[in-house]
Amino acid sequence: MEGALMKGSCMFARAHCSAAILIGISLLMSCAPKMRPVYEDPSFTGGALRSGGLAVLGVVGRDLTNPEEGQVADQADQCLAASMKKMLPGVTIVEVPAVRDRVGESAWKEMRVDVSDSDSLASDSKRLLADSATHFPAFLMAARVGTERNWHEMNQDGKGGTGYRKITLRVNIYRVADGALVWSQMGEHTAFETSSKDEGIKIWKVTVGGSGDDWYPVPPKVVKVLSSIFDKVGETLAKRP
Repeated sequence: MEGALMKGSCMFARAHCSAAILIGISLLMSCAPKMRPVYEDPSFTGGALRSGGLAVLGVVGRDLTNPEEGQVADQADQCLAASMKKMLPGVTIVEVPAVRDRVGESAWKEMRVDVSDSDSLASDSKRLLADSATHFPAFLMAARVGTERNWHEMNQDGKGGTGYRKITLRVNIYRVADGALVWSQMGEHTAFETSSKDEGIKIWKVTVGGSGDDWYPVPPKVVKVLSSIFDKVGETLAKRP
């Protein structure tokens, strides 16, 4: 009888652990960036990327400037390049400043304007890339932020809460030789951070310091959310056959 009870307890424990693992996996999946392919040229293979290299034009989008955090466009550019270097160790990555220096400040800005409003490069930008092909990797990457919004939820006691930020964007890769789009994905990610209100120090009946009555939980930084999405993009590219 005792052996049967022990066997039953073990079976229950294993079932309970399996359920906990499944729940954990479900939560992790729900928190991961969601990506979906938009376009893939058959000629853009993993071998072509590894042998040809990748230049990073940068990250564009009106929502990159957040009144609460100031300008983050430069940080976003660095973040995209850093993710590609981390996730694609076998690929030569040319970062944004080097791309700007090779084509010139004016042309670099024009190309960023192109990809901020469209998924196609303008004719002038295509000609410029073609003329610069000998000084460039075979492919050029640009990311466009579609929407960026944040919100928060307060705990019932008002002493803490959670800040959320959601970003959607599109990542495009162009062939430098002719400026044609060869690969495109859309993605989104929502991240959150919990925080507590600083109640300050009470001296006699006076509270000194603290967060004040207008405190609210701050959402994750824009670059933190972008980094998760860019890592996912790099992971996807690394798996290309």
